[in-house]
Amino acid sequence: MTFTRTEEVAILIVSTLAETSLVMSVRDISQKHSIPVPFLKKIMRLLKMADIVRAKEGISGGYQLSRSPSNITLNHIVRAVCTEKNSSNMITKSGECPLIKYCLPHTIRATVWHAVIDSFSTITIASILSQRSKT
Repeated sequence: MTFTRTEEVAILIVSTLAETSLVMSVRDISQKHSIPVPFLKKIMRLLKMADIVRAKEGISGGYQLSRSPSNITLNHIVRAVCTEKNSSNMITKSGECPLIKYCLPHTIRATVWHAVIDSFSTITIASILSQRSKT
């Protein structure tokens, strides 16, 4: 399984905000990680809608986490920015695969996908930052 670019950047944003208690502007995050501002704004909007970050208005405005890093899992972040209904679905030009009930590759993909999502539910941003500081 690989992360989409949007998922990677969302995890990076949340990790960056977790490392500081300060409010960070989109411009500051953009400069720190060389990510285009419009792309960051799109992701920030999704993270805000999922109540992972909150916005502070005004001249010294920006974003900060809406809860503790120990209460934000990879699952929260990925689901906040995921644009596909279910990454394990097999889609054809005419819609869902008609053989899906009997398709062994689909069953394997679905099983792996659910195992990955379950493991994402146990990995918090705080644990990731803790692991990084040990290396």
